[in-house]
Amino acid sequence: AHYTTQMPLFRGQGMTNIDFDNLKNNQGGLISFNNFLSTSVDYEVSLAFAESSRENSNLTGILFQLEIDPKVSSIPFASLKNISHYSDFEQEFLFSMHTVFRIGEIKQLEDRLWQVNLTLTDDDDPQLKCLTDYIRNEIVGKSGWHRMCMLMHKMGKFDTAVKLYNNLLEAISISELDLTEILTSIGPLYNGIATVYRSMGDYSNALSYLEKTLEIQQAYLPSHHSSLVSTYNNIAAVYQSMGKYTDALSYYKEALQIQQKSLPDDILASSITYNNMGAVYQSMGDYQTALSCYEKILEIREKILPPNHPDLAAIYNNTALVHQSMGNYSIALLYYDKTLKIQEKSLPSDHPLVATTYHNVGMVHQSMGNFSDALSCYNKTLGIRQKILSLDHPDLATLYNNIGLLHQSTGHYSAALVYFQKTLEIQNKSLSVNHSDMATTYNNIATMHQLMGDYPTALLYYHNTLEIQEKSLSPDHPSMAITYGNIGTIYRLIGDYSTSLLFCQKTLEIQLKSLTSNHLDLAATYNEIALLYQYQRDYSGALSYHEKAIEIRQKFLPDDHPDLALTYNNIGVVYQSMGNYSAALLYYEKALMIQEKSLPSEHPSVATTYSNLGIVHKLMADYKTALSYFEKSLTIQEKSLSSSHPDLATTYNNMGMVYNAICDYPAALICLEKALKIRENSLPLNHLMLATIYNNMGMIHKAMTNDIVALSYFDKALKIREKYLSPNHPELGETYNNISMVHKSMGNYSDALSYCEKSLEIEEQSITPNHPSLGITYNNIGTIHKSMRNYSTALLYFEKALQIMKQSLPPNHPNLSYTYQNIGGVYNATEDYSNALRHYEKAFEVQMKCTSPNFSFLAEICHGIAAMHKSMGNYPIALSYCEMSLEFKEKCFPINHSSVATNYLNIGMLHKLMGKHLSALSYHEKAIIIMEKSLPTDHPDLATAYENIGDVYDDIGDSSAALLYYEKSLAIKQKFVQFNHESLVMLYKKISMTHLFLRNYATCLSYYEKALAIWQSILRPDHPWLIITYCNMTLVFNKLCQEKKTIEDAAVALNIACRAFGLDHPKTKELQCYFDHLERNLVEK
Repeated sequence: AHYTTQMPLFRGQGMTNIDFDNLKNNQGGLISFNNFLSTSVDYEVSLAFAESSRENSNLTGILFQLEIDPKVSSIPFASLKNISHYSDFEQEFLFSMHTVFRIGEIKQLEDRLWQVNLTLTDDDDPQLKCLTDYIRNEIVGKSGWHRMCMLMHKMGKFDTAVKLYNNLLEAISISELDLTEILTSIGPLYNGIATVYRSMGDYSNALSYLEKTLEIQQAYLPSHHSSLVSTYNNIAAVYQSMGKYTDALSYYKEALQIQQKSLPDDILASSITYNNMGAVYQSMGDYQTALSCYEKILEIREKILPPNHPDLAAIYNNTALVHQSMGNYSIALLYYDKTLKIQEKSLPSDHPLVATTYHNVGMVHQSMGNFSDALSCYNKTLGIRQKILSLDHPDLATLYNNIGLLHQSTGHYSAALVYFQKTLEIQNKSLSVNHSDMATTYNNIATMHQLMGDYPTALLYYHNTLEIQEKSLSPDHPSMAITYGNIGTIYRLIGDYSTSLLFCQKTLEIQLKSLTSNHLDLAATYNEIALLYQYQRDYSGALSYHEKAIEIRQKFLPDDHPDLALTYNNIGVVYQSMGNYSAALLYYEKALMIQEKSLPSEHPSVATTYSNLGIVHKLMADYKTALSYFEKSLTIQEKSLSSSHPDLATTYNNMGMVYNAICDYPAALICLEKALKIRENSLPLNHLMLATIYNNMGMIHKAMTNDIVALSYFDKALKIREKYLSPNHPELGETYNNISMVHKSMGNYSDALSYCEKSLEIEEQSITPNHPSLGITYNNIGTIHKSMRNYSTALLYFEKALQIMKQSLPPNHPNLSYTYQNIGGVYNATEDYSNALRHYEKAFEVQMKCTSPNFSFLAEICHGIAAMHKSMGNYPIALSYCEMSLEFKEKCFPINHSSVATNYLNIGMLHKLMGKHLSALSYHEKAIIIMEKSLPTDHPDLATAYENIGDVYDDIGDSSAALLYYEKSLAIKQKFVQFNHESLVMLYKKISMTHLFLRNYATCLSYYEKALAIWQSILRPDHPWLIITYCNMTLVFNKLCQEKKTIEDAAVALNIACRAFGLDHPKTKELQCYFDHLERNLVEK
């Protein structure tokens, strides 16, 4: 029948207490029943149904009174009077599925019995029309089944959605589709199923389908087509869920770029992308940027969306999350309340978003200490999620985590640990290894072990946390602050005060915004910020923050307070890093003066200051004083710390590097082995501190020219650092650089260059373009090219280094001096002596203006100038600079040091060139005596010394003695250089010439052939040095009366000269005359 008059209908039922509370909160809103709705005109029958439901204590009896006006609604309903089994007394009316009513008056009839008045909505109801229009626009698809998939997804019925999507995909044959059908059918289905998988937490499947979507779109659509927007947004959302925030931002920006170009008027679409980017910034801990995004979006959406639209709820929720993270709990609750009110009106009661909001509210109550309210919210969340999610869904893990925290707060540690382990078990299955949620769980498990007194296990889990956070969070994220503080607490509990202080200072950075401007805690925060600037080598920024800290502490602390000493120590470290060693010493001495007044003489902090003083004196090349300070530090630590304390290892390490600097390698190794033993006993075998020791061991073995051993230690360091550090961490760059320098000394220039370029790549990603460290790396690359005789390329890198250092360093910084010297070396090698001298003099001038000149380096500069004058034939001037170099070395090295011996060699070589052979022999013998005592028997410097003294004997005609020393030199060189190293060539040629004079022509020829083989492997085919070797070989073949070979080698030499110099060059003409002469002689014979 067709009904035209208003009629009241009734329905009695039970409703869960939670659902009824939601209904009361939704008065005035809309309600929809998810099935066919049975009603009756009989009030008493319906009331009986409602009353009977009260027998269950979890239910409330509800009597719905429905006001129906068929004239204003087209919703289908029908009387079952002649159909229903109960038609005689119930007079049943049945409404279609999902009929929408407006909730009117709600009144209590009896205990747990309520009447709720409902009105059938008007077809023109503006709120319902607006809401359904938006939902209809969001749920679009090519077919009804596609729209059904999207609706199931919206309703949180993920398994059903996946099944429907798969059915649709299986029914389509791609080969039978045209371009338009592929784009409109297959792409949207892939995109849709991916979105469902993301909601289920199955991120790998989600990415797989989204990549298929993108592949189709990129193949058939222009690069700025609007269809790409949703795909980019969805890919970004998956990466965001996986904690890969950088990747997420990249894809969101791709989407935004298209929207701004192709859809400039669609502000709603752009607001969605801005919202997503805000969520990423929030996850990265950049709260202000996130909040500004949400406020902007909210302003747009409140104007164009109905007040109960789910998208408004999402923005309120996100805004609440940011305020929650900032500690603004009351504001957060206000926004969550707005979120929940919209969700209760527009979503099913078991929708995942409702569960998420309850969960968030619970977290706020927990943070406020309202544990019972928090547990109530978590239980509501758990009830929903267990119904709709898989057992290993990440959202369940988050909930278990928070319940664990709640048990921890109430002192139920064993129960808390059980929930944290449940969390970890799920996350190991469903999240990437560096997801931020994994870091949170590791942190919570660590805290439990700390509370239970299991410090080693706690420390292990805290380090797991930190490793993930360093990869996935911004440096100022609150979670980072918590972890730094927790690690600091553990180190304090086990007696490692300096490391504890380091981590605790990092914690304070986040507290900067919450304290008064002159609070003492802010002074510690300023110190922390200064340290962070220092780590980034922004020394002026570091000093400015230390000065703020000093200003506060000097106002509120007595003059001899230990915290003032701490700040002075930190300022000293900054000046030390800047190369201003006198200022560093001044601040360290201020710190020591305070500590000697206010602390016991054997306090660990005093030892720390002694160590700092030792480090500065080491950098000033005052090794004796440095060693004395390290010994003072060691004495205190041995008395006040356990024998396995890490600070002891640090001091042994420092002492080892001093012994390394003075070339006392056995002593250096002993100290480093002690440091290594302590750290291996107290740390995990792959701990980062071990990498530092391995690195230093490598440096010592490199100095001893034990290149293979050095490489093995650098490789150990590299494996640890690659495992625990981010790919662009500076310590990785340092390791690559060290490996590079070993390969350089071995003559493996291509490998050396490869590792140095890896180091450069890291620095270019992690530091500013004019950072001093980039200058150092450019210098290193330049030295490799110089060794390869790529002088123009070397000069290019040295000039890049110089440009950076001029911009970023004070004019008297030592690194400027090193760069000037390197440039001078290139000009010297290319015989541009005026430019060489100019740069050497600049290097000397800068070094002399340094606050603490490095005498060892001044000696090197003098040596460079001497080498240049030697090349120019100015032997007396060269000798004067060699003698000056010796004076500088005698100021910083003992008289029997191998470096002093090197100067004796240089002086001896100049005496040789000046024809003073007896003096030359005297200086060479002095050098060899020192080197044979202080160096290993196969040290490269000994090879050089033997070769040089061989040259002297060769000059005075003692070929036998010369040959003896050349062969000693060769025996050493063949052990530590590659078979094709150029230094072997020069030695082979000298041995060849000696055998030539001794008339051992066959032996002479064999060495020339060895030399030629090396040149051919490393030089270009038209290199002039090949000409010399072929000419020398013609002389030997001539002596052996092998005329044919003589002519052949002379022809090769002439051919190379033509290519290298041209036909008209004097050298080519000279060779042509020589070749003609040989041919005439052959004809005459």
